[in-house]
Amino acid sequence: MEFSWPSKGILVNQRKYALEIVSELGLGDAKPSWTPIEMNVKLTIPKYVRLTGAMRVARYIKREPGLRVMFSSERSDIISVFCDADWASCPNTRRPVFGFLIKYGESLVSCKCKKQSSVSKSSAEAEYRSMASVVSEVVWLIGLLKDLGEYVN
Repeated sequence: MEFSWPSKGILVNQRKYALEIVSELGLGDAKPSWTPIEMNVKLTIPKYVRLTGAMRVARYIKREPGLRVMFSSERSDIISVFCDADWASCPNTRRPVFGFLIKYGESLVSCKCKKQSSVSKSSAEAEYRSMASVVSEVVWLIGLLKDLGEYVN
């Protein structure tokens, strides 16, 4: 990991590691990919799809190996939470996919995207399950921040 300390916070990136992965896979001359996965692909041959998927992710990393995460130095006691669910988005199982991200001040501290474990009867139920998941994560995060002596609003 590489760190830099501009006046606004801390920048973290893994450029060297990303380039090592691309090199070890022999994809130094490969055409970079715009997205890490192909959209709307039915997974019929899982082993082959995993292999081609891994290669595609490596080509995606090759396009932007220096992507960074910024942790702001500005003090803030505000937690911002965003979540969403896509009802019956998986065409095979009809299970919803949900995602959320949590920011403490201007810094991203947690994010997740996952297929829900059960089928929801409505989009409202999928959204409710998404909110329940993110609330449990926020409760844990608030407890952690309080243990670290941080005030949370």
